[in-house]
Amino acid sequence: ARLHEERLLDRSVDQAAAAAAIGNLARVVASPTSMLATNGEALFAYRAALPLYHSTFAGIANCAPCRLGHGYTSFAPTVEAHHGYRAVCVSSRPLESEEPWEEIPTGHVLVAGLDASTRLIRIAE
Repeated sequence: ARLHEERLLDRSVDQAAAAAAIGNLARVVASPTSMLATNGEALFAYRAALPLYHSTFAGIANCAPCRLGHGYTSFAPTVEAHHGYRAVCVSSRPLESEEPWEEIPTGHVLVAGLDASTRLIRIAE
């Protein structure tokens, strides 16, 4: 609420400025937990003391919902690849996947854009 009240998550705010505001607010709270926030154009993930990881998923090679299954006719969809799907996942531990997981360094904010691009911003002490 504080970030919104101070207009620090407005879409017009520079992503680096928003990341710094999130990191600084997390330090004021003085908690070992991480913080996630979004302004609708970017996801901001601040890592405090506890581990935080991220991975970018690009495409789905074998889509389970598209499978031809029990009760379907030959007109039902077959397994399809969705190469255009992209996503950034943030987790407190690396999940089992084919995609590599990267640890977010302590005191950094991961910024993930709408195009699933990511960058790390170090928050000054």
